[in-house]
Amino acid sequence: MGKSRFLNVLKRFGVESKGVVAVVVALVLVVLIGMAAMAIDIGYWFSSKSECQNAADAAALAGASKLLTWNTTTMDVTGVDPTAAFAEAKTFSLSNQNAGTSLDILENDCLMGWWDFASRSLDPSRTFPMTATTTDPDDVTAFRVHVRRDATMNLPITSFFASIFGINQVNIDVVATAYLGWVSNVNEGDVELPIALIADAVADGSSGEYTPRCGQELTFRSENTETAEWTNFFDSPTNDVDIRRYVTGAKTAPALDATTGDQLNVTNGSLSQVTFNKLVDRFEAERVPNAPGGTWKTWMPVIYPSGSANTAQLVGFVQIEITDVLTAPDKLVKGVIDCNSILPYSRGGGGNFGVRAGIPVLVE
Repeated sequence: MGKSRFLNVLKRFGVESKGVVAVVVALVLVVLIGMAAMAIDIGYWFSSKSECQNAADAAALAGASKLLTWNTTTMDVTGVDPTAAFAEAKTFSLSNQNAGTSLDILENDCLMGWWDFASRSLDPSRTFPMTATTTDPDDVTAFRVHVRRDATMNLPITSFFASIFGINQVNIDVVATAYLGWVSNVNEGDVELPIALIADAVADGSSGEYTPRCGQELTFRSENTETAEWTNFFDSPTNDVDIRRYVTGAKTAPALDATTGDQLNVTNGSLSQVTFNKLVDRFEAERVPNAPGGTWKTWMPVIYPSGSANTAQLVGFVQIEITDVLTAPDKLVKGVIDCNSILPYSRGGGGNFGVRAGIPVLVE
């Protein structure tokens, strides 16, 4: 091959290569532009899903907070109000927006029922639609809501560039469940007596979850088989003089929280005659009616033995209706477990000892 011919071949190769490279670059640019366009849409979809989830969370918490009704004087639970729960959930869902759309919810997309912590779901045998009219409050501990953006509610998400690939709309369906269980915390002064009841005396825990012994009478006296312990809460050491200050009201019980690992100082020793007489005086002053036969409803902490004779783990709270306090030689306190009360400002998370919480927490 002559020199001139060889040079001509090289020139033709160069021209043809430039054409191939131009085609490849054009194809790569199309792919990159498409990927960038999809990235914009995918980011928008995820952002929209997050905003819908925020609406679902707010709706679930709001709905759960209105599930129960109660007497504001006695704090006795009186029933379940699905209508109020759905209305509150709807209001809070609508207060959230996605791309300028106020997020509405369907009544059929809401459920109430019993939250099973073992399966992390609503118990199918105790799950009810919002149209249920007769529901036992003891069966209702959770409120679930779906927030949608689809053809049935709020319309689907419209794509910006994904329509190039045939994706014109995207549906979103998110869920949230709020749990309205049993009291986990009380404020300073809510507990009025330095008595902590033992969990197994208040509830049956053989199934793995506590079931309160509603209506059962308890007798507390210092003996080997205890239903309760004397406590001065976080003060140490636990002694008769300090306990007497709580009995008379000279000292106020602190705020307590079963979800933060609170350990109470306890003793099962016998109180002095002076202290027990003060306990009798306090009962007679607090009972309603203020006459023989009157009773005193009061909150008490529930404890689980920690293996130490001097401390115990706080696991929840119970309301006891004290029916009698006897001084020497008996030195005992009698009361009945009341399972029909609520503490509206308390969070759920304590053991089921019959006192409902008023502030729900998200569980799903």
